[in-house]
Amino acid sequence: ICHQYGATMVDCDPEGGKIHWLQNPGKNQDATWTPRYIGRATAMHRLRIGHFTQSERWEVLGLPIVGGPQAPHSVLPVMLFTGPDDLLDATEWTAQVIDHSFYHVLHGVTIKKFQARDGSMLDSVLLASQEGITWLRYDTTTNSWQHELIGIGEQTEKPVTGFFGSGDVAAEQIGSDPFAYVTTIEPFHGNTVAVYTKSSDALLTGLRWERHVLDVAGAEGR
Repeated sequence: ICHQYGATMVDCDPEGGKIHWLQNPGKNQDATWTPRYIGRATAMHRLRIGHFTQSERWEVLGLPIVGGPQAPHSVLPVMLFTGPDDLLDATEWTAQVIDHSFYHVLHGVTIKKFQARDGSMLDSVLLASQEGITWLRYDTTTNSWQHELIGIGEQTEKPVTGFFGSGDVAAEQIGSDPFAYVTTIEPFHGNTVAVYTKSSDALLTGLRWERHVLDVAGAEGR
């Protein structure tokens, strides 16, 4: 769980964005769950747990929505927290900044084993942000994080709302292809529903994606 967010994404708490996991007390039904500290980053908003770089320890991907208070379009740090040897004795998990130069207004995330058809069972994520839809993954051949842009999202609402790109994202299946298309709501807290279809059912790398708008809520004539 992440908490101490602040009043809003603009008025976020610069000392907040704390992450804890809650330890189940087991058979003692009268006991409260024990909070165990993982780490923090200002405006922490989304968390996903998985095996992103290796399969020996749990990792938590931490995604703030903005970089700091009074800066709604500031660049934000994408964080990775790696579980310690002893989860109960640790005072904090090892933290790593994956990226602190690319993402702004990061809101939606979906996790799957997107590289399974390429022989890797590591988890990776699709991210919805001001940049659009991005596939963020760890490449074990180069031991580095890679992001591949699928689409830039909705751009026409920027003069009216100040937001652009994408807000929420999911990946869906057709037949034997578990990642046949990507569904989105755009932009941040937006009213446009779109899907992205790819040029083939091959691996996700090196593909062309085409955006199709399905509906715009509140548009004229609806």
